[in-house]
Amino acid sequence: MEELTLVDKKIITLMEYNPRITFRELAKVCNLSKDTIKYRINKLEKEKIILGYTAFIDYKKLGNQSYKLYLKINGSLDQKNALKEYLRKQKNVFAVFESTGNWNLAIAVFAKTHQEFNHIENLILENFGEIIVNRRFCSMMDVEMYQKNFFHIDNKPLLISSYCFWGEVESNTLDSLDKKLAKILNSNSRISLVDLSEELKLSLDAIKNRIKRLKDNKIVSIYKTAINYEKLGYDKYKLLLFPKLYSDKIEQELITFFRSNRHCINSMRTIGPWKIEAEFLISKQQEMEEIIYELNQKFKDNILDLEFSTQRNEELFAGKDLLLE
Repeated sequence: MEELTLVDKKIITLMEYNPRITFRELAKVCNLSKDTIKYRINKLEKEKIILGYTAFIDYKKLGNQSYKLYLKINGSLDQKNALKEYLRKQKNVFAVFESTGNWNLAIAVFAKTHQEFNHIENLILENFGEIIVNRRFCSMMDVEMYQKNFFHIDNKPLLISSYCFWGEVESNTLDSLDKKLAKILNSNSRISLVDLSEELKLSLDAIKNRIKRLKDNKIVSIYKTAINYEKLGYDKYKLLLFPKLYSDKIEQELITFFRSNRHCINSMRTIGPWKIEAEFLISKQQEMEEIIYELNQKFKDNILDLEFSTQRNEELFAGKDLLLE
């Protein structure tokens, strides 16, 4: 577990959902010189606490449905690694992460139609069905990400901001330059406008207009600094909520609960056996058990079951040519 200075905590809090913030702006808020800010960020990068800077591409705005496939695996290490290597090469696979719990591997997939997803799933079963002992899937309705004040700096509120994406499916189209711009921002959202201009051979105004259009259409509207919270002493937990007595009103009350919980970093509404997925950053498992206890107390008539597990080895593949040929 790495110990952070107060300045480090401020930098992480300010940059996590705003990686494009300038050294000058950070220096002003932290009351330090730009050189000091640059040094602190470089140190956080070298220590692998800051892992990179990305932009979320909302593939549902480009005509895709979103799915989650959960697998229980019983096979050798070589077989599991072969499955993961296969998934890395599939253009429709957005993310893969391992877990300890009722399932071992979760796969996030984008597909134009149910038929396309069915074909993707069938190929997985054709190639690796012998090691898959159970599977479950859901369709993702939408996601709300929460920027929390984990480090309690400057008397900021617990919930600093929230960001919604992967909602309604739309049929926006991108030209070749927009696709290239989206890919660059996804791999390094901190890149300067000048560097983008040189890379794409466009004027600064043209770059600004294209970024604005991507944001207005909510294709690229969320920028994020990847923080290695595991190195800071946190584990990531996934919670699946199975309903009993349920309604739109109860669903909103549950979302409000997750939004206000200090450990919750996102919640997702789904269509499937469970109605909500939520993720938490937890430093002690006891804190997760307390959250489950509180949920069962407040929503004892509405929850049939709560299933939680620890996430490990998350891999995001959105930086490749995923659905942006």
